[in-house]
Amino acid sequence: MKRYIKILLPGILIFYSCSAPIDAFNLFSGLERIPQAENDTTSLELPPLTFDEYSLALMNIMDRLPGVVKQNQAGFSYLGDGGVEHHICMPSATPHVVLSRALSIDDSTKVLGEWYRVAGGSFEVSDSLNFTDSTVTRNFSQMVPNEDDLVLVVDESKMQMFARSNHGESFQRVVNRKYSIINGHYLLLYRWGSPGPSAGTSFIGLDPEGKLYMDTYRVEVLLKPYEYQVNKAFVIRSVYRRI
Repeated sequence: MKRYIKILLPGILIFYSCSAPIDAFNLFSGLERIPQAENDTTSLELPPLTFDEYSLALMNIMDRLPGVVKQNQAGFSYLGDGGVEHHICMPSATPHVVLSRALSIDDSTKVLGEWYRVAGGSFEVSDSLNFTDSTVTRNFSQMVPNEDDLVLVVDESKMQMFARSNHGESFQRVVNRKYSIINGHYLLLYRWGSPGPSAGTSFIGLDPEGKLYMDTYRVEVLLKPYEYQVNKAFVIRSVYRRI
């Protein structure tokens, strides 16, 4: 019997930004950006490339999703040419590739303060599952760097982000939200009260050197029932050092 994997696709379409000019930051003038590998997997958890173990890894991602994160996840689907199903969610809390739980934050006060982005960009991880011969193949796209200056200011109740494009003179506040860090791994941003159905979801972590990682995922699954499935995770990554 041919095997067929069907994945639930939580996600929510939400964009959060508010523009407010502030004085230029000069605090990070001595900080340098760090090179970022095109296909860096050291900070990612990737499913095994064996068919049965791959399926189990995806189910584990779903099973460990906290309820408060799950409640804000939704997505949309459509039927494309040739009977191929398209399932899309952004930002997603259940991509097939996620920020490593080894970077989980054991104390949320460790993120308080001011941070400057020293590395960042986007890349895609695409896994193809062939249901006919039970094989899995993986492709990484090259990292596309983002050179905009970003400053993250975190206090006990709010997270603010200030951006400056093309190393210009002035910063604009692009994020000003309340936040919650769930299980040391999930970052929820929201406007009022407590996290709810409109909260934006990212992944957050600290490495042994004290660098702060923030990943946001756009997920698309292409599914041809009983033939193949392609899981695409578009990763938007920022790495910060404390100012």
